[in-house]
Amino acid sequence: MAQDDIELGLIKDKPAEWAPETGSSEKHIHRPPWNLKLFVLVVLQLTTTAVVILHFSELETQSPLGLAALICVCLSGLSQGITQAFITRRPNYSQLFKFYVWGVINGVTTKMWTDMLIAKVPVTILRVVIDQLCGNPGFQLMFLSLSAYWDATSISATLHESFWKTLKSSWLIWPIFSMVAFFVLPQNLIVPCNCVVNLTWCVILGLITQ
Repeated sequence: MAQDDIELGLIKDKPAEWAPETGSSEKHIHRPPWNLKLFVLVVLQLTTTAVVILHFSELETQSPLGLAALICVCLSGLSQGITQAFITRRPNYSQLFKFYVWGVINGVTTKMWTDMLIAKVPVTILRVVIDQLCGNPGFQLMFLSLSAYWDATSISATLHESFWKTLKSSWLIWPIFSMVAFFVLPQNLIVPCNCVVNLTWCVILGLITQ
């Protein structure tokens, strides 16, 4: 149920304009100028997300699985839109589209995974344990594999370099959410809240690592 700093697509592609000033005792970061197109993109993403939220009940009656995919698509894309508009300040449409694809995969698999845990595991605390020991690593594996394939890099090398690092980072926040999800939240709100937490987590990590 987690995504983390490797998902941001930020660190490996810093723009050439980001260089320290010479002749100064401190290093100053030169960012690209604000990009109006990216601001428009974020506004459109926010509008789309708001429409989905407003029609949440209606969409849920039509297809709970489809609704999970739709919400994750909106918020996964929004996390990358915010990252590009406010942190890197430059468009990367390949990364944006990758996050939309991941949103579909993440939404459907998270919905199926959490429904299975609720149906098959009667003890709530065991759901949390299984989610973090099996589900969390599984989602990390899926995303890193998708990301490596998308970026035409070695999947095995990416997993070797990033899997444990990203998994340990994810354990800082996702066990807490897992506790809230299985002990407090209604079943139909687990996936939407998961996507909201993931959106916030991605933006915070982007601010930390810029």
